[in-house]
Amino acid sequence: MDGSSTAVTVDTTLTGGVSAGEVGYVVSDDKKSVTLVFGTTLSQGTDIAVKAEKLKSVNGVEFSGTKYATANDVTFPEVLEARSINAKTIEVKFSEPVQFSAISKVFSEFLIDGNKVAGTTSLNTKGDVVTLVLNTKLNPGAYGFSVEPVSDFANLKTTKKEFTISAVEDTTAPEVVSVEAGRTQVEVTFNENVDANAGSITIDGTVYNLSAGTVSVSGNKVTVDISGDPLTAAAAFLQQTLTYKGIKDVLGNEVNTTDGKTFNYYAKNDNVKPTASVKVNSDNTITVEFSETVQGFTSSNIELTDSNDAVVALAATPVSTVTAGKKYTINLATANVDAQAYKLVIKDVKDDSVVENTMDKFTTTVSLNDKKAPLVTGNITMVGTNKARITFDEAMSATTLLDKSNYLYDADATGTFESLSNVADVVIAVAGDNKSVDITIPGLEAADVFKLLNLKDASSTRLDSTKFNTNLIVSAQGQFTHANIASVVAKTRNTVEITAASRFNFASVDPNKFVLVDAASPSTTMYVTSATISSDQTKVTLTLNSNLTYNALSGSTALKLHTVSGQTAIKDTMNRALDITSVNAITVADGIKPVVSSIAGTTSGSDADEFAITFSEAIDADITMASILNDIIVKDKNGNTVSVTTSDLAFNVARTVLTVTLQDGTPSNDEFAGTYTVQVLDRSIKDEDGVATTGFGLNVVEAKTVTGVVVK
Repeated sequence: MDGSSTAVTVDTTLTGGVSAGEVGYVVSDDKKSVTLVFGTTLSQGTDIAVKAEKLKSVNGVEFSGTKYATANDVTFPEVLEARSINAKTIEVKFSEPVQFSAISKVFSEFLIDGNKVAGTTSLNTKGDVVTLVLNTKLNPGAYGFSVEPVSDFANLKTTKKEFTISAVEDTTAPEVVSVEAGRTQVEVTFNENVDANAGSITIDGTVYNLSAGTVSVSGNKVTVDISGDPLTAAAAFLQQTLTYKGIKDVLGNEVNTTDGKTFNYYAKNDNVKPTASVKVNSDNTITVEFSETVQGFTSSNIELTDSNDAVVALAATPVSTVTAGKKYTINLATANVDAQAYKLVIKDVKDDSVVENTMDKFTTTVSLNDKKAPLVTGNITMVGTNKARITFDEAMSATTLLDKSNYLYDADATGTFESLSNVADVVIAVAGDNKSVDITIPGLEAADVFKLLNLKDASSTRLDSTKFNTNLIVSAQGQFTHANIASVVAKTRNTVEITAASRFNFASVDPNKFVLVDAASPSTTMYVTSATISSDQTKVTLTLNSNLTYNALSGSTALKLHTVSGQTAIKDTMNRALDITSVNAITVADGIKPVVSSIAGTTSGSDADEFAITFSEAIDADITMASILNDIIVKDKNGNTVSVTTSDLAFNVARTVLTVTLQDGTPSNDEFAGTYTVQVLDRSIKDEDGVATTGFGLNVVEAKTVTGVVVK
């Protein structure tokens, strides 16, 4: 494997639901193998799937794959070696992990010259090396040391084995042999095991006692948490000095407590930026995993937006930590959504090296799973003789909609239901968009009752529980009036768009059956010349014989629309005629984009150094000059961008003309005279919405670029 990849992610969810507790791992010294160590014993014959993802060789070749193994141990363990580390410590190595716990007691498993020994044991991560620390040190000399039978995890035992060990007088205090320093953690390695309760280490002027909670001791390694006083980048380039005092080995040999000893080191010079990988989980949480330890990951590092660039809300606990510094989970405020894609941006994340490398901004698309149950919208409604319509809030599975066994029917609301599979002459028709279904049953009428069963959406999510197997009463056919129109908006100066409310669809339109009203009376000069229905049948576009103002006014008056009394202007797909009375005439909202009428140099003086942008209508006063400036780009004849500030902008009283001054406060000698290209972008500059009462919203100006703008 890649020599830098010493971190291995182990998923403790095993094949077939096998639970093995916490899973650890050991990377071999040659980095050619990884040994998995299970926290609990697997039963003989247990099958295990081991999956490797994105492991890399030292040459950068990536490997992923799955191998299967069976827990079937028939090999007896062996005692390979027993050796004396010092006069109090003996290390015993086995051929495989053994059942031995870290404990203090009198041991019958270990005998010295035939006698049981008292002490404390510890195991390495793999579980195949037992370290015994005696309560009393041995005198110098040779001793017989025997290991009595010990069981492996298949309950197979070793045979008794005898060794000769030598105890050597040790009067030398421990010494540091290496230091590995990061920004928030320093690992100090000694030449022998040290006492976890004695001495201190001084790093960058701060004293850390080995007995403190910020220090952990394991054998000959001391790990110090220095996050309270982290190292800076200078530690990678300037030699650092570590001082240690009062450190003891297991024999009590102690480093001088007054002057101590020193060790020089450098922090790791890491110039590699962290990277991130992202995965959407089945519950629509998003897992983010970093290539190396980072300083932290919070909501401030996240930008999550939907397809409309709207910010997606995160949960009250927006980020959960899986592995500190490495792996996190993003939690959404609403996870039960339809399948959709969000844009995820991860930014401003720093690694935990002393250099504090900042990760490049990471942008990706995350595809959420469909977790939202479909809903029935409104009532089941009669749409013709013997025919009722059921409408849903999303596309459904046509297969489930056509399955008669998914409907229970109670004719005349008697309280007795039967499956439509058993009802004669039933016809089910699914709409083209799979969002509604028409059911025809002889004798079907308003007040009959349905129950809906295993209906599913396109992602196989079953109907919401509020409508599942619940009485749904059939309603009579409703009216089609002004209340069923969502909006009437002038989209251009001579087109008006009528949008139906949800669940209403247009089937036909007659352009001659509309009345346009201005100044409280039917217009004598403006009328509808043609009309078209959109492909999804939700909109009708009316074309007018003449232009409205850019504020969607007829002259200076708001335009209203109603249908001719007693005549059919529009019919919907349920064959209902739209009736908008003169009393309920709908005001045409302003959806017309303002335009740039002209961009030209002014004539205010021989050395004006300015030009004017004239708009077709007033620009909204709430739009800041900073936003407007962001939408105007000025370039000279060589294509260089000309610097303009907010103080260089000024509107006239009517807010229809914006003057841009190209000067630094002291115009002279025609210093800005010349020809320019001016570009107005369609981002922030908006009109005032001439018909404010409709609440339709402001319209963004159309983009325009004018070349050859002459400035005196």
